[in-house]
Amino acid sequence: MLETISENEKVYNSDKSLILIKGNENPRLKGFVFKAANEEIIGSSFSDVETVEYTPEKFKEYYSLPGEKTTTVCYEGPLVKVKMNVDGSYEFYNNSKLDCRKSFWGDKNERFEELFLKYGGQKFVSQVEKNPSMVHHFMIMTPSLMTTTRADFKDNDCLVIYLGSVSLDGTILNPNVFSPEIYHYHKINYPSIFPTKAEAQNKIIVPTRLTQEAAEYILINGYDTNTYSEDFDKSSFVGECIILRINHRKIVKFTPKCYQTRNLIAGSTPNVKNRLYNILEWAKDPEKYDQLPVLGTLENECLETIKQESKNDTTKMVETFLETFDNYIERDIRSMMNNIVLVSILSCPLTKVDKFIDAWFDYCSCKDTILKFIKEKNGKIRSGFYDNRLLECHNKALERIKNMALVSKNYASQEKNGHTYAAKLEYSIKGLVRNEFGPSLYRIERAIKFLKDKSENQGTVSMEM
Repeated sequence: MLETISENEKVYNSDKSLILIKGNENPRLKGFVFKAANEEIIGSSFSDVETVEYTPEKFKEYYSLPGEKTTTVCYEGPLVKVKMNVDGSYEFYNNSKLDCRKSFWGDKNERFEELFLKYGGQKFVSQVEKNPSMVHHFMIMTPSLMTTTRADFKDNDCLVIYLGSVSLDGTILNPNVFSPEIYHYHKINYPSIFPTKAEAQNKIIVPTRLTQEAAEYILINGYDTNTYSEDFDKSSFVGECIILRINHRKIVKFTPKCYQTRNLIAGSTPNVKNRLYNILEWAKDPEKYDQLPVLGTLENECLETIKQESKNDTTKMVETFLETFDNYIERDIRSMMNNIVLVSILSCPLTKVDKFIDAWFDYCSCKDTILKFIKEKNGKIRSGFYDNRLLECHNKALERIKNMALVSKNYASQEKNGHTYAAKLEYSIKGLVRNEFGPSLYRIERAIKFLKDKSENQGTVSMEM
């Protein structure tokens, strides 16, 4: 069987005795682990997973299928797997690595195994039955690891969610009794799907079970308790995923209408600022921009107010402000960028709302910062004064800064035509900076901040260094 799977789909351990399947070609084998010598399965995963966008008709159709069904809240974060050995040791991997102990997503201080052990996993591996034919699946959630859910994460630093244990034949099993020493079952008290830190007590969270009616309500209304006017299309921003399990094998993830937009905003990077800088450029691409809802625009003062209030009320506050302060101009690039910011803060996890707003504030000022730096330090940039230091930050940023300094100097040195050298230099740099966008703009701004921070750490006030 493995010979029909391309090498790009296979992940090997150090001695190539084990093979993990990524599952891009065959999703039913995603996360399965085989012995390379004889293709014996030694670790299975969820093999029958389907994602369905919610409609009342589809929801009713799946619930009418024969078999035992359970419905739970859906959680989002990195998936990790634990396979116990008879000697008490354990394997710790995910769908792309046979050893993800040191793995992280964006923040090096959030190593997957360390988080797992600290927030319930230590008791689990010490007390669970040592059965090597079972693979236990968990999800790790922190404020930065969350991607699309708008649920209130409370005061938690991290939660480990138990997703189920899979036998070698693909059956998803759950304990008949969850030990209160290891697990915390948080009975949902709408709209609170997460326990507080004091309630969780660093125990593994058991997914909350839902009735069919409660599941459908959450798909439509999410965890937002605010009411909205008929003019506000809340379905573009409100609603949450739920999980339906059928016969201990099939998993159906129902997604709300807003899920596609949330995925567009979340992207594949934990770096919120870099992500916003990239998606702001969709304002220049009608095909991409038209994928997003059009809300309007708000001045920075309104966004600053949103930062100061409860994030649970973000959507309602945006709606309220738009009723009074909206001045959206059709196909005006600044209006479209502002609209992208609003869509972002209504689509991202509540833990990232302030980060998106701060990233927008930085975007509004970063081009002036770059202009000032290249104008004031033009000669030093061209002479290589900052080369070694900028290489510590990013080589591409160094190349672009030096290029802009050289191009603007050459332009300013041409025939003046009644303009001063300084005026022509500034005019040229403004034009060059105006054309920077996305990753390039982010890198250049970060490089200049790196120089400033390094200068301040060395006890100097200026950027002369």
